[in-house]
Parts: sequence; structure tokens; C-alpha cells
Amino acid sequence: MPAKEEKPTSLRYAFYTGCTTPYRLPGYELSSRKVAEALEIELVDMKEPNCCGLPIEHVNWMAGMTLSARNLSLAEEMGLDMAVICNGCAGMLARTSAKLKEDKSLRERVNTILKPEGLEFKGKINVKHLAKILAEDLGEEKLRNSIAKRFRGMKAAVHYGCHVLMPSKPLGVEDPDFPEFLDRIVEATGAKSVGYAEKRLCCGGLLQSINEEISLRLTGEKLINIKDAEVNALVTMCPFCFVSYSRNQKTAAELIGENLDIPVVHYTQLLGLALGIPPDELELGESVPDPDAILRFLH
Repeated sequence: MPAKEEKPTSLRYAFYTGCTTPYRLPGYELSSRKVAEALEIELVDMKEPNCCGLPIEHVNWMAGMTLSARNLSLAEEMGLDMAVICNGCAGMLARTSAKLKEDKSLRERVNTILKPEGLEFKGKINVKHLAKILAEDLGEEKLRNSIAKRFRGMKAAVHYGCHVLMPSKPLGVEDPDFPEFLDRIVEATGAKSVGYAEKRLCCGGLLQSINEEISLRLTGEKLINIKDAEVNALVTMCPFCFVSYSRNQKTAAELIGENLDIPVVHYTQLLGLALGIPPDELELGESVPDPDAILRFLH
């Protein structure tokens, strides 16, 4: 009788941070690393990764695909699936991988460009957002069993963002209209994930460079809905969405004539606190001007 295959005791991934997070939101990257370490998930830094290609895609589609494919090829050389913390990057990399796997001609064109570097896209790895890794690869049971402290009496609104949900098939999302994985992560910490109007509404972030007023109005409309739900914090999983809701919150409030004062926190910071990681090691103050707005619920 063949021996039963044992599951690995730890999970290993090629870690892709993207461009925005390390330069604008180092607390998100740091808290992601801290949470992964606490949960025995090994994030292996990639050697000389580049932009995911998303900002280039609409200017030069082939250049965007090639940039994306180069990152995928680097992860393939490592023999590891990719752990991604930016929604835009996750979406772009997953779409590129799916397209290159199904289109032989395009794959050959891209590999011709990559050949001088000794790289080749073979389609042997998967792209996963870290939140999906926590909810699915690690599993909700282990996540809950790892909690050291719990948020009590805290109500949170979660925002998924667009690029991590659609197109749903390459991203492995069963129901992009009613996702649950981020809600489950938040509730594992003891906080209550509260529903609110137009939960799937875009943050408006990517419109900033095209029409700032429309972008800010979308941000403000979403924040009004969240405020009406009477939550204590908004939890995000995308660096662009975080910037829209946190750093642009005051400007959006002034534009729409509303009083908004909603703490915005990365899900990795919320989870890290529940895992017993000290607030300063998670750069909580970088995200929330008054950390006590979050910490007062932690017991």
C-alpha cells in the first residue's frame, strides 16, 4: 500500500511586492512579512523583479505583457508560486499567466524577448494574493488557532478592490460579486465584518490621473456608505485603495461636503495585532494617525 502523502509543514512562495507598496506604504510590506513569519509562511524575495506591467498595458499592451511575463519567469526559476500583496499586480500577473498559457503564438513572442536574459515563461506556477493564501492555503482553522489576542466590540468594513476579484477565473475567485475571504480573515481576529451599501464599488483610485474630481467623488461616496454602517475602521487589501480611503479621505470629504473620520488599516496590520505582534513592528502609526482608535478594542 503506497505511503500517504504528507502535506508540507510550511508554505513557501516567491514574494512580489510590486512598486507602490515599498515606496509609498512600507508598513503594508512590513506587516505582510511579519504576519507570514508568525504563521510559518515563507516569503522568498525575488531577484531583481520589475513592474508588473499594469501601468504600461494601456499604452503598449505587448510591453505590459512582457514585463509581467518576466516576473512570472523569475518565480518559475525559483520553482515557487507567487505571493502578491498588491491587487493590481495580482490581477495583471494572473491575467498574463492565463493568456500566455492559452496562446502559443503570444507565448513564443514573449519568450523571444525574454531569451537574452535566459528566461522563459513555461506556465508552471500560480499567482496568489497573500489574503487568498491566508484564507485558503493556510486555512481558516489554522488562522483562528494562531490568534493570541482578540478584537472585542469592534465593527469593521472590508474593501476588496476590483483587480483581485475580476477576471474571476484566473484569480481563482468563485463569486466575485459576493466574496468572503477577506471578511473571514477579519472575523478570525474577533472583529465583526459589517455589510454596507455598494460594498463592491470601486475606490476611484485609478481615475486620479485622468479626472481627479470623479475619483474623489467615488472615494467619498464609498466612505459615506461605510460611515452610515457605523463601523470603527475600514480594512483594505490593496495599496491603491488604501491611499484613496486614507490619504485622500480629507480631500474627498471637503469636496462632497461631508465630515469623515474613518480609520483605515491594512488587513495585515489588523491580523498582526491579533497574532500578538507589537504595533510598532507593524508600522500601525503609519496607517492610523491615532492607533488607539484600533488598539482600544484589542484584548
